[in-house]
Amino acid sequence: MAPDVLALVASTIFLIRLFPQPIRLARTHDAAGISTLAALNAMVGNGAWLAYGLSAHLPAVWLVSVAATIPAIWMVALLRKQCRGLDIAGVTVWVAVLIGGWLLHIFAGALAMNVVVNQGPQVWRAIRSRDLTGISAATWWFSIADAGSWGLYGLVIGDPALKLYCVVLLGSAIVVLGRLEWVRLTPGRTQDLNGDPRGEAGGLRPSRSRTRLARLQRHFPPTPSGHLEG
Repeated sequence: MAPDVLALVASTIFLIRLFPQPIRLARTHDAAGISTLAALNAMVGNGAWLAYGLSAHLPAVWLVSVAATIPAIWMVALLRKQCRGLDIAGVTVWVAVLIGGWLLHIFAGALAMNVVVNQGPQVWRAIRSRDLTGISAATWWFSIADAGSWGLYGLVIGDPALKLYCVVLLGSAIVVLGRLEWVRLTPGRTQDLNGDPRGEAGGLRPSRSRTRLARLQRHFPPTPSGHLEG
């Protein structure tokens, strides 16, 4: 397959990967297990790639970045009510790194960290959370295809940055999908490891399973022995 065709296929898969998560969040309003910091970092990273593409006169880069910025902003807007001080501090550090890279003329090197900065917080959130009902599995299945296509393109053109992108994204997808399956098969894992039953402090709303349980308890209150009446 010609390199140009590979790049087109990889770009298309990359853009498709960005939409399942905000679509699910907008439909369910369930943010359990979703990292706000990862969403903020992704939005900033897309803006940085857009600036790089424009400054380097690379239409392929800035056109994809413009398209990627739309779901990134949408995602942050959906998560705005659960943004915490630590999230703001984290994304501020990322902005500072990018600005420093620009001023020191090592902007491309700073951008190489983008995939780690974007995926790291979400992987950590998935590992630390017991309630992952808000995470879109489709996003991570597409991530595997995304990693594979860009990794293959990186091998063809001999680009180490794309190979790193493949390794980091593929590893992130495997961890998140593995956690989703583990939580699904393990009963009772609906509370955050930090003690917040909503998954992430300030989440949009409880998961549907907990909502149904609360309704059931209202209609059939538990007896002193702990069993539901009815």
